[in-house]
Amino acid sequence: MRRLAILAIAFSAAVTPVLDGQQTAAQPDQTGMFRQYAPGLLARVSYQSDAGGRWRVAIWDLLVGPGKTSDAFRLPGGAVIEVRSGGGRAIIDGKPREISGGTTFAVDEGSSLALANGSNELALALRVTLIAAGAR
Repeated sequence: MRRLAILAIAFSAAVTPVLDGQQTAAQPDQTGMFRQYAPGLLARVSYQSDAGGRWRVAIWDLLVGPGKTSDAFRLPGGAVIEVRSGGGRAIIDGKPREISGGTTFAVDEGSSLALANGSNELALALRVTLIAAGAR
């Protein structure tokens, strides 16, 4: 857990913002490194596939540093999100929801999402499974 907190602090100092509050940012690349997806939020792609062209499926890892809250952002598709460690709040379309390790919740495509880490010592780590319509 401390390793995630150190990674979040180290990488957040080394990246540049790529998102303007409510707009969707470009997808993180597949280098395995965390990059800033929104102010206060780091992301990396763990898996990505076009699933035969009809659907795009991706798995992302997200980190929010200790005591931090991300700006609102939108994911590029519907998502099921699992809290891997830590706890705090997920604010979906302005409605807060308490989350903690093991919590799973869904976010509809186009919904606004912000994440607040409730710990001042550990990173909030999440695994996101994204599903979006692909080219037809």
